[in-house]
Amino acid sequence: MHRLLPMVAAVLAANSLAGYAQTARNSDPVFGIQYNPKLVHFDKAPPLIAEACKDMQGKDLVMFAHFTDRNTQYFIVQEDLGEFGVAVAIRGKHCTEIDSDRFLYEGTDALANQGIAVRKREGTRVLDGIALDIVNRYSKAFGGREKLLNALGPRANIMPNSAFRTDFKRYIGSE
Repeated sequence: MHRLLPMVAAVLAANSLAGYAQTARNSDPVFGIQYNPKLVHFDKAPPLIAEACKDMQGKDLVMFAHFTDRNTQYFIVQEDLGEFGVAVAIRGKHCTEIDSDRFLYEGTDALANQGIAVRKREGTRVLDGIALDIVNRYSKAFGGREKLLNALGPRANIMPNSAFRTDFKRYIGSE
């Protein structure tokens, strides 16, 4: 009986740790998918963001999307373990930051008030590029498109109508 107690204690401790690992969750800024960061891996944001954006210096940023169009780089990032995403546009030494939801659903028009004007045709290209990058980056992070679609569940169909939604649906292969 005494030899059984240490084994029972070890099994209980292992189950407790496994439960903790399963409940350790992050939430992505694009869809609000709850995921385990030990199983789903997104890249760290490049140092360029901290160099160009003073507000981002010293933050541990995770990158959820990136697209470069002409002389502007667009990112969707979130502080590690953060709750809200930020869309970052960097043109030369000028950095603009807005809420990622606003950027995804209003498009590049949301950047105009922040000092980065984008022509309508270019704005469509930017959202198209962001949508394709999100499909590729999220598919990689979740282990394939099927696993991404499973993680999305009904969220894949309730996103508000927007250019982003149309592009995303086209690239993910639904609708």
